[in-house]
Amino acid sequence: MRANRNSLFPIVMVILGALLMIGALLWLVFATRRAATPATDLPAPAVSPVTPTLAVMTSPASTAPGLPTPVDSPAIPYPELKRVSLTDAKAAFDLKAAVFIDVRGDPYYSENHVPGSISMTNDEMSSRMGELDKNAWIITYCT
Repeated sequence: MRANRNSLFPIVMVILGALLMIGALLWLVFATRRAATPATDLPAPAVSPVTPTLAVMTSPASTAPGLPTPVDSPAIPYPELKRVSLTDAKAAFDLKAAVFIDVRGDPYYSENHVPGSISMTNDEMSSRMGELDKNAWIITYCT
């Protein structure tokens, strides 16, 4: 009887291991499938999505024909600042129709910035404003 019990032990362990692996595989499949499907039972967001924009510090040239026009949205902070959509900013960049000012500071500017942009923090803005063309379309950004 003892020899019979010892010979069943490896078989029982293999079966339990196989069941454990099947359970883990099923959990993985269902967890992945659940994460991939959009949640339809969640309530809609209370705030409508906001189109990403860039602030325009000064924009006398932005009203010129053929150039992108700023967009205003009450959902964006500081509504008194004129805004430019990312699409229009990219078009201005491609046409070299605007000067981009990175206001984040030197550590962030050296890490990554819009090619050809000028690093000028908010604190430096008033003292360095003379470096900029008054007729240029100036687009400031911080992200």
